[in-house]
Amino acid sequence: MELRLPGESCRLDPAFPLFRWTRKEGHLSTGDADFVDVIHTDSGVYGVAFPIGDVDFYPNGGRPRQPGCSASELRAKGQFPQDFVSCSHSRAWLYYAESVLHPQAFPALRCRSEARFRSGKCRDQVKAEIHARAERAYRSRAANATAGVPAEEREPTAFFAYMGLWARSGGSRGTYFLQTNDGFPFSRGLDFPRSGAD
Repeated sequence: MELRLPGESCRLDPAFPLFRWTRKEGHLSTGDADFVDVIHTDSGVYGVAFPIGDVDFYPNGGRPRQPGCSASELRAKGQFPQDFVSCSHSRAWLYYAESVLHPQAFPALRCRSEARFRSGKCRDQVKAEIHARAERAYRSRAANATAGVPAEEREPTAFFAYMGLWARSGGSRGTYFLQTNDGFPFSRGLDFPRSGAD
């Protein structure tokens, strides 16, 4: 009998406590399935902070206080103190559940860091890359040749990826950021930070 990897595995804020000092083999990783996507919502507290999947999503930077999870917000909803400790960690499954109902609800932007995402630099870089690739593709077609165009520029690239159910759909790889609302519906659509240049 041949053992096969599962096709896809979505990790919902994978555990950090008790795994903090384990070696790489002790953590979930890209080799656990053909495609591993991870939603980080409580980085460094209950959830692991570093990327461990083929695609890692960091809604609201993956920070421990997700929107709607502050003590004052929970107190106003009558959910303090019981939900204060678990609120951010639990957001991962709530975001995923919303993505099942609305698979394209959580578009995320590929970016190296949360700081670059928040500053709007990644949004600007994506716009510039799309423009440059379109220009090169136009010139290539005008010359009736694709031999000089690198393969990655002839293929659609994953500047955006959908967090949740459709994470695998676009061939995405890397680290992606997005913002959410503080309650249901959590989706904010294509609401990405802008730089001062817009």
